[in-house]
Amino acid sequence: MTSIANVNRGAVSATSSINRPAQDSSGQKSDDLRYAYVQRMIKARKEKEKNSKQPTTKETVQKKFAIKLGAQQLGTGTLFRRSGPRGLDRTLLKMKRKFRSTFSSFQPKDLKFLGDIIERHARNLPTGVGFSRLAKKEMKRIVYEAARKKYEISQVDAERMRSIIDTL
Repeated sequence: MTSIANVNRGAVSATSSINRPAQDSSGQKSDDLRYAYVQRMIKARKEKEKNSKQPTTKETVQKKFAIKLGAQQLGTGTLFRRSGPRGLDRTLLKMKRKFRSTFSSFQPKDLKFLGDIIERHARNLPTGVGFSRLAKKEMKRIVYEAARKKYEISQVDAERMRSIIDTL
């Protein structure tokens, strides 16, 4: 006997790749299991984020789009600040206290001069973009001209400013 004959008698139900009635309910079960798994994963991720105490959105953006200057952060573009607790002036003063050997001969006018150079270039950059090699080269050229041609700063200060610019 053939399988068609068995189907006609009702002894065996016909199954094919199209008609699988037994898997219709298991498809629903697998969907339910998949949904439950995704919900557990979302809940676990939210718990992990909650426990890790992520900073606020503004702090996250500032850390993401900031350049390290020693141990401090220096934003570029619209995140750049000259004054205030996270501003460039405060950052340079903190660095002067922390790295006394590097900043030992810097006068307040030297810090202002360095801040003016960095500010001029940092404000013109898009938010979050670091200083390019050419921008650093341009800042070093300004320091060189101030030291060699205009005698605004000493040679020792110029050399230290160039090393600070390299760390940007």
